[in-house]
Amino acid sequence: MTLKIREFHAGDHIHTEQTAICYLQVAMEEADKAETSRQGAAIIADALGEVARAQRHMSAIASDADRSRSGIYKALSNQGDPALSTVISAVHAAGGSLTVTMAR
Repeated sequence: MTLKIREFHAGDHIHTEQTAICYLQVAMEEADKAETSRQGAAIIADALGEVARAQRHMSAIASDADRSRSGIYKALSNQGDPALSTVISAVHAAGGSLTVTMAR
């Protein structure tokens, strides 16, 4: 018997708004623990990309965010380091909003 392994995408398991929120909260917590701000940014960008793919097609998000599809894919990946304007545009295009609270 041959074992088939496929690439894991968290977005395949994000089916509700609450799951998406929890996933992003955990990603933010992990980003706070990252060794560098660049690593933290990559964690957040990747999580946003997974949620965006789970919520809508990336083509639609790219169009609504006034960005190219390939640019959105790259920015919202673990290799991405998107500008804040790209993050805000993508979050809004996916139907979300950003909120900040003070750390305790």
